[in-house]
Amino acid sequence: IIYNKCTVCHNPEGIGPFNLLSYEDAFANKEAIKWAVENRIMPPWLAERGHRAYLNDMSLTDDQIQSIVDWVNGGAPQGDPNVAPNAPQMFRNEAIPNPDTEITFDAYTSQAVSGDDFRCFVKPWEASSSTWIVGSEVIPANTNIVHHTLYGWDAENTAVDLDHEDEGPGYYCFGDFGTNTIKLLGGWVPGGSAGLLPEGFGIPIPQGGNMILQTHFPKGSAGQRDSTTIRFKLSDQEDLREVRAIPILNHFTNLIDGPLFIPANTVKTFHARQSIPFDLLLLAVTPHTHLLGRSINAFAVTPTNDTISLINIPDWDFDWQITYPFKQPVVIPGGSTMYGEITYDNTVNNHHNPSSPPRDVSLGEETTDEMFLFFFAVAGYEAGDENLVFEDNAPLVDCVVSSITEQQNLENIRLSPNPTSNNLRIRSAQQASVKLEILDINGRVLFLKRQQSLPTTISLDPLNAGVYFLRLSTLQSQTVKRLIIH
Repeated sequence: IIYNKCTVCHNPEGIGPFNLLSYEDAFANKEAIKWAVENRIMPPWLAERGHRAYLNDMSLTDDQIQSIVDWVNGGAPQGDPNVAPNAPQMFRNEAIPNPDTEITFDAYTSQAVSGDDFRCFVKPWEASSSTWIVGSEVIPANTNIVHHTLYGWDAENTAVDLDHEDEGPGYYCFGDFGTNTIKLLGGWVPGGSAGLLPEGFGIPIPQGGNMILQTHFPKGSAGQRDSTTIRFKLSDQEDLREVRAIPILNHFTNLIDGPLFIPANTVKTFHARQSIPFDLLLLAVTPHTHLLGRSINAFAVTPTNDTISLINIPDWDFDWQITYPFKQPVVIPGGSTMYGEITYDNTVNNHHNPSSPPRDVSLGEETTDEMFLFFFAVAGYEAGDENLVFEDNAPLVDCVVSSITEQQNLENIRLSPNPTSNNLRIRSAQQASVKLEILDINGRVLFLKRQQSLPTTISLDPLNAGVYFLRLSTLQSQTVKRLIIH
């Protein structure tokens, strides 16, 4: 549980305050671990379970939480180290090793002494023509001090002007980019992977404009430097389905009990409503408010009066803004109505309240102002979208595998070429559905694909040169073959 849910941040290169790469690490921090998971503070995942399944859900189940609590209460015994899985190798394997273009933003030294530092950086988008973005990957140079990022494309020069007006690299930008002309593309949090759009989808970007990166440096990181790179995978296909990030529910156009104003010493809930005239496909949701936000909920009601839950966050925390991709994209039928509601707590009971004593708060972009936004990654609906299901990333540690040797159960497995440098052809007499996995020598699953039958060809481009194992599994048997990439 700890390897797959905690180690992505709690490692020497991560933002976690201590390492969790060994039994000794966990034992030394057992009480802090117990407290954090019992109170559902860690891992950072705000969306309530049971309302909607999300891709790469980092939250713990009730059973997982109870396992950790029971372990600590029982004295935190080690168990049998001979059957323990190997610790995950926390090196950086770029998901887009050969990007079509990449942007490295100016190096910046954090100013976050006793408070957080939010900084926006600007670079020209230098693609020679209009194109489609089909994947992007954020690579901070110093993951110890990058709490999270957001990034987008801007056709205007507003951000450039803000950059020129602020001394040093970038400009201060709490809450958003400081301009409403940004086309939001994505974000990153520690442990996050590349944002690779499903096959057939893309984000169109015209030639020119600027790419904007907002970075949150947490308090205590002052004096440390970072220079973040974003790698982009592009496509010149003309038949891709356009994905757009749209604030469908927002404080600009559809707040039904606005204006957004929260008097001092009050708890107040606001609501937004938007009619959807045509069938719509939702791929992800990103809610956004500031420090007074306490709970968040969004849902849709169909023409047949069915309710579709989209996200419910009973305890909002501005420090952990996360995009929630739907594991199964959500179809919103035409004629539905989407609803959003956010409750704000402007009292002394809200320990996030930036003002003491509380003061009146209204809409704005400053730390002490507020916002009401639900961004959705959307595409036009096509027949069959109800059947789309996206795969989670492979776990850092497959706890079934403690050591790997070659095994032979499936019939006549043949790999060619082997060694290879890019593509691998897999043949077999087996006709049943097969799960294909590529593992490193420590048992970490780096690639997973489900295949209805063989033969098939898979791309090995994202993997570095080295020795790996290919594991093929059916309900009846399993084969593990040695694979060399040069």
